[in-house]
Amino acid sequence: MPICGDGKIDEGEACDGSNLAEQTCRTQGFEAGQLTCGADCTFVKTLCTKKCGNGMIDTGETCDGALGVSACTTFGSNRCGDDCQLDTTNCITQAFEAAPELTVTNGGPAVIADLPPTGVPDLVMAVPSRNRVEVFGWNTVQGFSGATSRKLSFQRTPLACVAGEFSGDGNLDIATVNDTGAFDTYVSQGGSTFSLRELDGGCPGAKLVGVVKAGPQRDLAVAWGCQAFFTLETNGVRRFDAPDAGLLAVGDFTRDGLGDVLVVDALGDTMTVFPGPGFLRDAGLTFSALPSQLATGDLDGDGDADVAAIIGNDVKLYENTGGALAEKLTFAAPRTAIVELRDFDLDGVLDVFFTAGDDVVVRRNRGQWAFSEFKQGVGAGTRLSAASGDVDGDGDLDVVITFSTGMDSTRSAVVRNRVR
Repeated sequence: MPICGDGKIDEGEACDGSNLAEQTCRTQGFEAGQLTCGADCTFVKTLCTKKCGNGMIDTGETCDGALGVSACTTFGSNRCGDDCQLDTTNCITQAFEAAPELTVTNGGPAVIADLPPTGVPDLVMAVPSRNRVEVFGWNTVQGFSGATSRKLSFQRTPLACVAGEFSGDGNLDIATVNDTGAFDTYVSQGGSTFSLRELDGGCPGAKLVGVVKAGPQRDLAVAWGCQAFFTLETNGVRRFDAPDAGLLAVGDFTRDGLGDVLVVDALGDTMTVFPGPGFLRDAGLTFSALPSQLATGDLDGDGDADVAAIIGNDVKLYENTGGALAEKLTFAAPRTAIVELRDFDLDGVLDVFFTAGDDVVVRRNRGQWAFSEFKQGVGAGTRLSAASGDVDGDGDLDVVITFSTGMDSTRSAVVRNRVR
């Protein structure tokens, strides 16, 4: 039987006493130090040292952790590699490129999601003319392909859809608003199977606003209509009356990790957060005109949420000064209906995304309320939807703009982010 401590390396032993089998700290992946053998005949590496990762730029290194990492001055970000050499491969000059478009005879507004089975991003499209939701998987050569699409049909007429984890089982589901104003969820059953959960509870003309986090494992879809907003929950629909509301936005305004609903009244002079006291509640804030859409996020890195608003043909940025909003910048944005604050270049700060005319526009946040413009043409047409998400699975945010090209036909222009 093998005996640990006899100085001989038997089967199952890495070392024995002073016998280290000619191994050193260097052969174990370190740069210096003393390798020893423990009482259980396994290597003890606590005295081995490795310069890369010690928080100092040593000889032969250009960086270490965040130390020595310069800012990317174009689009993207630099990082320190595992070898303590500066990696600039994600700092690029051309931010976006056109990818293959998806043209379908019967289509509708779409969102980006990675539905089960996960791993291949999907374009999830409401198709009212065919009473279904259709899911198009991504192909690295063809883009979103209709050849392998999945059709989810429950004899309903979905006008729009959003994706979220509505059942709390870890899988993404789909929420829809129908031609009657009623709500449904298509609940993932694992694999590629979905079941219908009829929620109803809506009203004519209802519109889906977005998705908020309701807990560690569950989301809520939020909708608006009939001077009220609705939360689509696991066991049904809850209604919250908001008779003076002119606009809704969703997000974590109270900074508690959960989703809230921000209501702006029809005069544009007050904002209220549901639930409970939170972000700028009843602060008597004013805009130059009633916004048509809002987005919120920390643009200046001071820990509170700032605001981007579409007002007329402009996107305006407002700084949260603590009880007030100070107008900071205005970007011309003709024919836009969407604004989002997302980190497109992966540098850790939020950028401003919107559509303007025939272009997708990202204003890169360079700090101190300075922004650089990057845009990509997507062609003209009647826009049905605009969505951001990771279409190709490489970890950065891409964009899909869906246009109407006829009675029921659509064209989905795909703009790929080149950071990764």
